[in-house]
Amino acid sequence: MHDHRIDSLLIADNVRLEIVHESNPYFAGEQISFVVRLRHLGSVDKCNLLKEKIEELHKSIETRIDNEESILHEQNEQNNGHMWSMKNLFGALRGNRDDESGDHHDIELDNERYGEYISKQIQYHKPVNLMAGFVQVLGIFQYSPDTIKSTTFDTSTNKLIFLNQSTHMTVNNVDGIPSESNEAIGPGGESSDNNTDPKYLKKYFQSHFKFGPQDPDITFDSTDLPTFNVQDFFEEYDNLPFLVIPQSLLFPELTLRPGEVKSYHFKSNKLPNDLCPSYKYSENMAINYYVEFGVNKVESNQISPLFIKSPIYISPLVTSEGCQYTSELGSKPYIMEPGTIKEVVQTPNVTRKHSTDLSTPFNRRKSSISIRRDVPEIEVEKLKNSFVDLIKKTENYDDIEDLVDFQLNLQFGKQENDSITNSIKTNTATDSTDSKLIFNQISNSSKENISSLKRLPLSTLTSVTLASSSVEGTRLEPQLVNPQKNYIINRNGETIATAAFSKIVYTVTDDINITIQLADNPNLSVSGINASLELIEVINSNYLNDTVAGNAKNHNIRTISSARVVSFDETGLIPLKLTIPKSPMNLMPSQFKTNVFQVKWSLLLRFILIPKSSSSNVFEFYGDKKGIFFHSTENIEGEEFDCRVPISILPTTKDMGGW
Repeated sequence: MHDHRIDSLLIADNVRLEIVHESNPYFAGEQISFVVRLRHLGSVDKCNLLKEKIEELHKSIETRIDNEESILHEQNEQNNGHMWSMKNLFGALRGNRDDESGDHHDIELDNERYGEYISKQIQYHKPVNLMAGFVQVLGIFQYSPDTIKSTTFDTSTNKLIFLNQSTHMTVNNVDGIPSESNEAIGPGGESSDNNTDPKYLKKYFQSHFKFGPQDPDITFDSTDLPTFNVQDFFEEYDNLPFLVIPQSLLFPELTLRPGEVKSYHFKSNKLPNDLCPSYKYSENMAINYYVEFGVNKVESNQISPLFIKSPIYISPLVTSEGCQYTSELGSKPYIMEPGTIKEVVQTPNVTRKHSTDLSTPFNRRKSSISIRRDVPEIEVEKLKNSFVDLIKKTENYDDIEDLVDFQLNLQFGKQENDSITNSIKTNTATDSTDSKLIFNQISNSSKENISSLKRLPLSTLTSVTLASSSVEGTRLEPQLVNPQKNYIINRNGETIATAAFSKIVYTVTDDINITIQLADNPNLSVSGINASLELIEVINSNYLNDTVAGNAKNHNIRTISSARVVSFDETGLIPLKLTIPKSPMNLMPSQFKTNVFQVKWSLLLRFILIPKSSSSNVFEFYGDKKGIFFHSTENIEGEEFDCRVPISILPTTKDMGGW
């Protein structure tokens, strides 16, 4: 397993591109940071070995030619002064043709093929010349014009970003890279500096954004991962760019030698706080982000451009109060400053070394074993009491590691790069049992905020969400409204069951464990339960087409995971587990809201209810002294009862690496 997600692709027969992401997913309001590695797959030693084989082949051929010439010379001397008869002449020609011609031809053909093979191998180990390598980050909003009205968006946005849908595009058969017609560039191939001209900022885009939402039938197949240079373009979707981090030059010229690795660290400015998260699980719209790498390959005095897209995942910003921004789509796009590029230099005696900028986010907690200091008895007693108090409140922690980290922070102080508990602190009163967690005024990251929210007890979390509802600014909305852990399910005033969740707040990488406690109802009994985890997409009616709005269907529901149980007459407590599919290249979206649509999660519980009666559902089929054999009735009359329970699912706090 890798600690970081690594995207790799061959850009030449002997050159591999690797993009090592510092984080997966990235968060709005934070920086995008990754390392671009160009690795030459050849070897100097193998190249020298192949050259020696070529020399040996040439020597063997020269030796064979010299031997043949000496044999011919000896034959000429032996036949010197003797007359050639017609019979001897034809015999010599026939003998040479039959005995030597075929063997010589086969040997020459084998040597020729062997020489060509070695020459190709030598080409594999030769240096590669590259020019003008760059990276850029792009964000695209794609939508179906059959569902969303295009007139509701600012049409000048497309002009600003130079995305003319009527422009004819062609696909290069070699690299699969779209190329524009000359008419789109204009006379002289130069773009205008006028902001209103459609060719403005054309240099920021080198790709064809016809990538539509994923096929619903393969959305949740973890083996079907997104690939680079996707050829399945969805022409029926319109595209609206809303984020551009312009081209950042990696190198002007580069000669990559056999076995050499060149690494470049890219780091952007902080992303906008209200940036829309990634979303690709809908038939109507998609939010896609790409890291694009471009380079020119120099081969035989010919320059071949190559562009490669690597999809990245963006999660929404989450504040310490559990709030998220409402994203704006269709307004003025975000055009950020180019990212900073630093070459990562590797010393000969170190196989792998990161630059100073790279090593900072990956630092681990310093070992406390080497720390020697005299601790006052009062402080020692306070630490002991704090530890006992924390042990008693283990229900606030989902993992024992969180408890250990919190105690280490209390004993040794917060570390500079601690990623778990920087966003919370402890106020220890005179009575240690009154210790409780509160938030810092400023938190370092969304991951820390989410981790803090998950550790809070229900009472504290309720007070935090109540305070977050009065946050100034209309674009910040609380995500944990009236959080609950237990739900009582009633039907026409009759209690059916009680649903208890294992957590108050979930993330997209958590498994959802539910416990159903059946009620003792004198009139009804439950013979089956079906639990379905649903992803709900609700579209703003102001952006719907008239035909869709007339059908009064502005929402789509997709079942992500389900579990079912049947026949539990003697069981009153039923556990259920729902698993959210996840992989480094396929993360489910958390709940979020934009001006066009919003995404929510809910749990659908379907109960199969049958009326209780004096007659049993089983009857005796056969009996003897050894026992009784029962059969169940073929048909049971009953009804279905559905109820939906809201679930708060936030972005993951884990880094999805790879394997």
